[in-house]
Amino acid sequence: MTAKTDARLSKAYANMKPRARVLAALNAISEGDMECFRDLGRAAPKKSYIEADATESNAIEACFHISEVLDVVFYEAMMRKYRAGYIAAERTIDHIITGDKDKTPLEIMAEAEEGEFSNLAASLESAAQNDARAVCAAAIEFAQEIGLDLKAAFCRSAAASDPEFARVAGMGQSDPERVKEFKAGFTSVWGQYGNHVLTRSAA
Repeated sequence: MTAKTDARLSKAYANMKPRARVLAALNAISEGDMECFRDLGRAAPKKSYIEADATESNAIEACFHISEVLDVVFYEAMMRKYRAGYIAAERTIDHIITGDKDKTPLEIMAEAEEGEFSNLAASLESAAQNDARAVCAAAIEFAQEIGLDLKAAFCRSAAASDPEFARVAGMGQSDPERVKEFKAGFTSVWGQYGNHVLTRSAA
């Protein structure tokens, strides 16, 4: 890859919306493309996109926020009261929980269901400092187990916290042109990333 191409990709990563970057990182993990994953991490802003959680995370290259993944995947699962999701979570994250040794992952999930979701997110984010890839893999597997559409979930999450995102995405109002514009932009970003993965795979 030439320096010029690499510079263009770095700029594209830096301009990505936070949740688009998270999705790209999840895909990079699932593809085993750790070089691209690290590139995304280095390009990510050091402050959390979620204002309510403004603390910096040491997970994923000390600047990429695993909480973005956990908040959406686990919250969606709990809102569905999907028992199979809890069981999948227990199996996939058991080996990476480094927080409260006196509680099983399932017990932590049960607490989260009772309104203590932040404890679960904190435990997993702490674990991510030691093994970010394992946490992402667990989140991906969990999402697959419960049939969660990650792209749709991140769009809903972004729309809930970002009125401009909701407006452009056409959520909450009917504006075909804006929806078309949003979809074209999202596809463009995803297309650039997808081509990057193919390029690296062929190298």
